Amino acid sequence: MPRLAIAGCGIMGRRHVRGLAQLRQIGNRSFELVAVCDPVCEAAAALADLAALELGSRPLVCSSLSEALAKTAIDALDITTAPALHPVLASEAFAAGLHVLVEKPIALTVRAGQAMVEAARGAGRVLAVAENYRRDPINRLARALIVSGAIGRPYL
Repeated sequence: MPRLAIAGCGIMGRRHVRGLAQLRQIGNRSFELVAVCDPVCEAAAALADLAALELGSRPLVCSSLSEALAKTAIDALDITTAPALHPVLASEAFAAGLHVLVEKPIALTVRAGQAMVEAARGAGRVLAVAENYRRDPINRLARALIVSGAIGRPYL
């Protein structure tokens, strides 16, 4: 069973825990949240409490990814921090052999995003961006209209 950690215990971290709970509700129990990481200890503790309530077990509370890695085995990292921290955490995760899911935007610059993609390739690990609107029916319709040429050539 894959062991997950979340780095970033604010609003988006809470949304991801609730998303994990929804996966559990539909029968996907193929993961375990083992750690939550945030330099603000109160935020990490609050997210761990929410995880205990929503997922049935309380993950470790850590102030950093390095602390979590020292305390428990982790297979994948869910990054929900401020975007400026995404490349740093992803780099640390790939160096530790973890797969990474990162909230959008992937990074603040194209160069930083490309470095994350290359780090994932170099480590042989998956880097995924949490883009929840990609499969939205209205967005799929818009793409189909653009691709088919039905609305002409878009300029913006």
